[in-house]
Amino acid sequence: MYDRKRLAEAWRTFVTTGVVDEDVVRPEIARSWRRCRAAGVNPWSSYYPSIDEALLREKRKKYAHSLAANTPIMRVIMALLECNVSLMDQENFVFEFISPLSYYPRTFGTYVLEEEVGTGNATVVPYEKKPVRVEGFEQYRSIAQTYSGVSAPFIDANKKYFGALNFNDPFNPLPEYALDMCAMGVDLANELFSAGRSLNARLSTAEFFAPLANLMDEPVLILDLQGHVLLANSAMRSYVAGYEDFSYASQSIDAYLSKKTNASYLMREPIKDGQPLAISFKAPRKKGERTLYLVRRRSIDLGNGLTYVVCVFKESAKTAKVVVSRTSEPKVMGRATTRETVNYIGESDAWMKVDKLVRKIAPIKANVLILGETGTGKEGVARAIHAMSGRKGNFIAINCGAIPRDLFAAELFGYERGAFTGANESGAPGKIEAADGGTLFLDEIGEMPLDLQVGLLRVIQDQSVTRLGSTEARKFDVRFLAATNQDVRSLIDSQKFRADLYYRLSMVEIELPPLRRRDGDVRLLADYFNKDLSESLQLPYTPLPEDVMEALQNYTWRGNVRELRNIVERTLIMAGEGANVTLDDLPAHIANSVSTGSKFVGPALNMSGLAQASAKKTSTQGGAKNPSSDAHGEKGEKGDVDAFAPKGEANAERNRIIALVEEHGGNMSKAAKALGISRNTLYKRMEQLHLRVKVEVVIDE
Repeated sequence: MYDRKRLAEAWRTFVTTGVVDEDVVRPEIARSWRRCRAAGVNPWSSYYPSIDEALLREKRKKYAHSLAANTPIMRVIMALLECNVSLMDQENFVFEFISPLSYYPRTFGTYVLEEEVGTGNATVVPYEKKPVRVEGFEQYRSIAQTYSGVSAPFIDANKKYFGALNFNDPFNPLPEYALDMCAMGVDLANELFSAGRSLNARLSTAEFFAPLANLMDEPVLILDLQGHVLLANSAMRSYVAGYEDFSYASQSIDAYLSKKTNASYLMREPIKDGQPLAISFKAPRKKGERTLYLVRRRSIDLGNGLTYVVCVFKESAKTAKVVVSRTSEPKVMGRATTRETVNYIGESDAWMKVDKLVRKIAPIKANVLILGETGTGKEGVARAIHAMSGRKGNFIAINCGAIPRDLFAAELFGYERGAFTGANESGAPGKIEAADGGTLFLDEIGEMPLDLQVGLLRVIQDQSVTRLGSTEARKFDVRFLAATNQDVRSLIDSQKFRADLYYRLSMVEIELPPLRRRDGDVRLLADYFNKDLSESLQLPYTPLPEDVMEALQNYTWRGNVRELRNIVERTLIMAGEGANVTLDDLPAHIANSVSTGSKFVGPALNMSGLAQASAKKTSTQGGAKNPSSDAHGEKGEKGDVDAFAPKGEANAERNRIIALVEEHGGNMSKAAKALGISRNTLYKRMEQLHLRVKVEVVIDE
């Protein structure tokens, strides 16, 4: 937490003595201060570089596509936060600057370099390559110590820094969620940049900006110039309830305002400093009204022919809301630099597709069905969707396969006093009511009894629930997420699952890839589990040795992420810390997956005699099995196809596999990649062709 008084004293101590008070100064700030001191930056200097008009024109021409993607987002953010928003390239040259102030030329068209202007969010971010916040006396130069700033980097797939988005307020501290918003702005800009010619189509509705608005504690309303409601964030929705039920941009804000206020007053009445406008809204389902105080209103041109009126309110009564601060080091989530503190991890192409879809649908109240093998992280994805949705209620999970059938209805719907023998004397709410305002996650939905599926369908359709033993329907606002590792369509065909419930739950389907298809994620996950479990087991964290990592990387994880976590926990308990783990601490079937490149005593693949052994087995069994006769059609994994030769070319196919396995030193992942298939498919195909891997222990003297 920023402590202004202690930071001021720590800064004075450092600029006079060069000693950092590490109990007060954050590590990234301390690193910057030391760099500034080494570069000879004068903490009392008021120097700023002058604008370079010619270079600015050159840069803006060079980055025209980047400007097109970032400018609409920057304009919306400026309207939401009423702060300076700037964009800089990989050389820290500011080539776009948007400000609520009439004249603010300080950094626009200049290089913002640490060795010239000292510590600041824009100068720290290229070193840290993660979202950063710099506040007040953390600034190295005294002239900047009234500033509050956040920055988020643009990082490519190779972890290369190529610029940053910056927010700065020269007068007031930015809100806690500003860092989240900056990081989200980068994500949305990347999405628009990748859209290319369809960029304007992505911006055709205000819903694109919902992830930004939903990060705010304050109620936010976006209108068109005619006063039609385009978007309301989570804090605003109760004041304009049901606007989503109308076609886009067809419902007037007048429908929600009391007689004391109208759309013209809301959209045009001047807001004087320190005197926000009192806006009266109709109270739902009862007489009376509710008041919000309009503190900011700004019309913004998106540059695509659309103009939005962004309104930011304060509530009349203080409300307590928890916002995750990201000024501290976040856990590695989603990808190496992602911001959400939810337990789902990955940076492979397969996982990035999941991550992109989660971010896209999280703010939209759509039911989601999450599919995937056991252990792939379905609940983690569900929690991520809830965390990014902006919903203020709880995340409630219920395992449909773990509740006795007789108790299922009571657990889900709740019950009244005396509803059944043994019922609580005062009754009890069900999981659905507990999730009001939030998210209900129905895990293993395929295990839900068929007769209860009818009741759940009605509940989802009506958004109301009737407790057992009651006739009163209770309204609620719940988003439903469901998950299963079963083939739902097969369950429907066998009449074990209702088709209408499936269609209601699967407005969006997310299929999670098995760990064996997530190239590179095993290392990331193993290191994350090592850090997390070392902390919970009260062990020192040290990285796992390379040969252990290689064995984990090469193994086919049939239990997916859950199995990997269990293995890492087991090895830490046995070895005491990550660096002490050896191949002997791993189960034999995992240790044997290490390649021959290891210098540790371990198994090495020996293909000599393999062809003869397979040929012998083939002759005793009357020839190789025809792959096309497999009842599963060689589609054990979704999307896999038979990439091998048809019948009659089995010997050539067998020899090719042997050659590739030998060529890659027994690394089955590389051999499978060379064949253009997954490793699991390669194992299946080798089994069909009667190929077996012979393992012998080789000691590298």
